[in-house]
Amino acid sequence: SNYNDKIFELEKKNKQIKAYYIAEKKLITLMMKLEADIVVMTMPDLDNYHIKRSYLKKDIEYIFIPHSMDSLNMTMREKSMNNFDTIYVTDKYQRDEMEKTIKYYNLKNKKIIDWGYSLLDDMVEDYNKNKKENKIKTVLIAPSWQKDNIVDLCLEELLNELRGHEYKVIVRPHPQHVRHCREKFENLKRQYSKDDSVEIQTDFSSNDTVFNADLLISDWSGIVFEYAYTTKKPVLFIDTPMKIMNPTYDKINDNPINIWSRNVIGEVIKLDNLKNCSKVVEEMLNNKKKYHDKIDSLINDSVYNIGTSSEVGANYIIESLQKKIKGKEKKMKNKKLKTLGVIYFCIFINLMLTKNVKAYIDPSVMTYTIQAVAGIAIAIGAAVGIYFRRTKKKIGSKLNIDENKNKEVESDEIVIKKSSNK
Repeated sequence: SNYNDKIFELEKKNKQIKAYYIAEKKLITLMMKLEADIVVMTMPDLDNYHIKRSYLKKDIEYIFIPHSMDSLNMTMREKSMNNFDTIYVTDKYQRDEMEKTIKYYNLKNKKIIDWGYSLLDDMVEDYNKNKKENKIKTVLIAPSWQKDNIVDLCLEELLNELRGHEYKVIVRPHPQHVRHCREKFENLKRQYSKDDSVEIQTDFSSNDTVFNADLLISDWSGIVFEYAYTTKKPVLFIDTPMKIMNPTYDKINDNPINIWSRNVIGEVIKLDNLKNCSKVVEEMLNNKKKYHDKIDSLINDSVYNIGTSSEVGANYIIESLQKKIKGKEKKMKNKKLKTLGVIYFCIFINLMLTKNVKAYIDPSVMTYTIQAVAGIAIAIGAAVGIYFRRTKKKIGSKLNIDENKNKEVESDEIVIKKSSNK
């Protein structure tokens, strides 16, 4: 649904890919009329709101692929996964949430696939190729876009505490926040334009700023897992109000990863203690090894298929398609056998119900019958003969063949000789 999506570039390189841009207004009816074997989505809430399962094909397998590594229960709406057939999970904590969700709502015929996170695999590969040590330590502030985030609550106070130290501070707001409040960030740029230690960044064309930072400061953004798991560097969490999309999340899990992992991959600082944030930042920058080992242990203990998640995810889809193809072939074969069975059954019943009778056929009836059959045969023969001659004549005229060329034709002239009387 984005005409700038990278899939259109991939389509040029791979003939198996057929990409289409779907306008938002047409998306609703398109999803209702889909005829496919598998539909893969990164958008939750299937069949809960305007995006419905297909009304035409009831046996489509809908697969959900998460686009973050945090809680699927707390940061998404209630029942957002319930109408998918198959759910990919990034780690054992997402699996645990999905198993509890299936049990709590008594959901039937659901599959959970231990996938991993392909984006993380790509980020780790790119980071290991391009990582570098900064001459000047860099602290990145990357808030979420939720209500009461860092930008709305305490950004200027935070910058005033961090500026003027032996590290550079880069503010990289959420793209949607910039989109909706552009003037606000333009004012911040002007405000800090003469301060070399602070940069307000609104160009999101590259992720180098994110992964080259020595420390990340955030609130409840999902970027913290991507940053920490890729670089194994620490995160300082500003304790803003929680990002909760599902107010009843504790029915499934009262302590999701978004909460407890904050003290594993970094430190938490209260809003009323921001005056000490520069001190906390310096301590964390000087003890990166401690956080590196804790993050590394968390990744190896929980994340599935590190480095191979793309293959795992693709293989499941291919295997599922192959099963569906075999199922269709078997269904067609059974349909043919069923049809033959019905025919044989009808013949059998007909033979079983046939009775022998004694009857007399009048000879005149047979005569009339023979005459009728003979008349039909003669008529059919005549019709075929006429059709054959006409067809032959048309073909001959097309090929310039004269069928009378080698025939001797008698002249139609009549010559009368007068006898001479002498």
